[in-house]
Amino acid sequence: MRPIILLLLVTAAGAAIVAGCSEDNKVPYFTRLHADNYCGVAPMLVEMTAVATGGNPFEQPTGGNSYLEMSWDFGDGNSTAGSSIVYHTYDLPGLYKVTVIAKDKDGDTSDPPGEMFIEVRNDSLTIHAFGQIAGEEITTATTCEDIQFSVLASACGFDTEFGDYFRFLYTWELDDEAQTVYFGRNPIHAYAQTDTGQHNVKLTLVDPSRSITREDVVTLSVVQAEADLEVRKTVDNENPSRDDVITYQVVLLNNGPADCGTIQVTDQIPAFLTFVSADPSKGTYDPDSGIWDIGNLRSGNNVRLFLSAAVDTSGISRTNTAGVSRTNRCDPNSGNNSDQARITINP
Repeated sequence: MRPIILLLLVTAAGAAIVAGCSEDNKVPYFTRLHADNYCGVAPMLVEMTAVATGGNPFEQPTGGNSYLEMSWDFGDGNSTAGSSIVYHTYDLPGLYKVTVIAKDKDGDTSDPPGEMFIEVRNDSLTIHAFGQIAGEEITTATTCEDIQFSVLASACGFDTEFGDYFRFLYTWELDDEAQTVYFGRNPIHAYAQTDTGQHNVKLTLVDPSRSITREDVVTLSVVQAEADLEVRKTVDNENPSRDDVITYQVVLLNNGPADCGTIQVTDQIPAFLTFVSADPSKGTYDPDSGIWDIGNLRSGNNVRLFLSAAVDTSGISRTNTAGVSRTNRCDPNSGNNSDQARITINP
């Protein structure tokens, strides 16, 4: 009798468990979405797979897709329903949001729906070549002004800003009077005074690993801009003695007619003097390199630099020179770009 009662209790408990579990109707949810290609060139055939779980666990404990109805929206105006594996061809370039919804036999749908993005391009590699000054892209430049040429590339799996640009080969052909050619991503070029007018700079970029060649053209209008820079140099004591401190004065004048946006003057303290101090009216002076970095100077203006140094020796005569070492303007009169001051040190 007791075995029969025990069997009835076990059976009743099992029935209760079954009844309880059958009431636990789970809403479908996605565990994995996959496309065999997330980026490519139109027309682009993509295989997409959606793996979901949910539904009645007793009828399908593993939540297999065969018990779920899949509805796909491919993001380009097309859709389909039925299978968890679908194939779709994208005919036009664009970034497409793919949405898939799983529905079980009770009508419950996945929340949230599954989503992924497919990027379709016109070309496997596109480039944009440009000229820039001080980091700004330009279409107009002046003669004698440094222009940095550069290029941005766009491709699947390639970061346009931080990608490996060393993988490419570059040839820049300039149609200037010298027929200049550069290699490398970022050449710097200044057009000569005779190179005014419109210029087309042709870039040929090669991706050897993929056997791809692309071309782009930078069009620049180059105008004449001249500034007559003049340097004057004096010293407060032409006949110092050992251990005296002397002060050189360097004056830079912009006689025009154009303003200058980038100017450097080099005045290196000679070996027989020890640098004491520098006092520029504009910009900064580096005693190690001897470069006075002035920056911009408008037409008709001038700036001054006072350099103080201690005399280390005696009984010699030496000349110290200051001269323009960098400018972004053509100078029609380079004969006054430097000046000298001579000292004779007492015995």
